Amino acid sequence: MNLRNYYENVKKIREGLSGQYVYLTSLATPNGGKEGCVSEVPVEVAARMIADGVARKSEVDEILGYQLEAESLRAAAQEDQLRNRLRITLVNEPDIQLAGDKSPAKPTIRS
Repeated sequence: MNLRNYYENVKKIREGLSGQYVYLTSLATPNGGKEGCVSEVPVEVAARMIADGVARKSEVDEILGYQLEAESLRAAAQEDQLRNRLRITLVNEPDIQLAGDKSPAKPTIRS
């Protein structure tokens, strides 16, 4: 493999990509790479992965599916986090009345 050609190819691919991050879909590889996994990677990494033939740019429907799945997983994680933080304290009714009353109790005389 000629390294000069390889890095020129990586440079051409990088110039064709826009933004800081790119969505890639993995391709099946002889060393066990799984096909169809979408991920968001920096442009430099994306250019090398495309040049190596282990990934391709993701289609719009693949990106939307990935974002929906990520959002649902993020919401579930936040819900679990809030559920773990929730603490309940049981208080008797007389304690509530005392806590709400700021002035000391004055005895009243009835005739």
